[in-house]
Amino acid sequence: MGGDGYGRKIAISAGHCISAPDHADREIREDLIPVFHRQDIGYGPIGYVRYFKDPEGSMTGHLTKDYMVIELVAGVTPSSQGPHLKQTGVLEVPGGTPSPNALAPAQDRERLLGAAWFNNNELVVSGQLGVWYGRITNNDRGVYQAHPQHKAGDSGGPTIWHVPGRRTPPRPTGSRPRGPGRASPRG
Repeated sequence: MGGDGYGRKIAISAGHCISAPDHADREIREDLIPVFHRQDIGYGPIGYVRYFKDPEGSMTGHLTKDYMVIELVAGVTPSSQGPHLKQTGVLEVPGGTPSPNALAPAQDRERLLGAAWFNNNELVVSGQLGVWYGRITNNDRGVYQAHPQHKAGDSGGPTIWHVPGRRTPPRPTGSRPRGPGRASPRG
């Protein structure tokens, strides 16, 4: 995903995969909760959870707070930078509806994409089934509903906005979609 104010490489993922109430909602400085790449468990931990929401981040709590912060170990490249998607910035939506988590006044990066009948906003995701595009059909208080293909275990994978009017690369060309992203875990 990028770096934090201390120069550490971090990633954002879905928080509903963790159930450790004793460590929720606080900074975790110890290497207690390792994170592995599902396709290369033998590599060892790619990082360690430093913060997560529980139970507020669960499907029964506040959906827009379903996240964890992972500090990546040396040599790991965040998936938002490849190999299949490339995040090129932070999505800004001037004039969009403010996120329920935004402070007042909401900045453009805290505003939500529309999901009206005639918009053409799409999300692009990368998961176990490959790279898929899906039109945003609903936005309920900051939780987007879109229909790119995915399967269980893809939560927290890279998600970017398909810039309307930009050509969608055909598969399989080896090219990768690029666009602004959000730290928006999906489930």
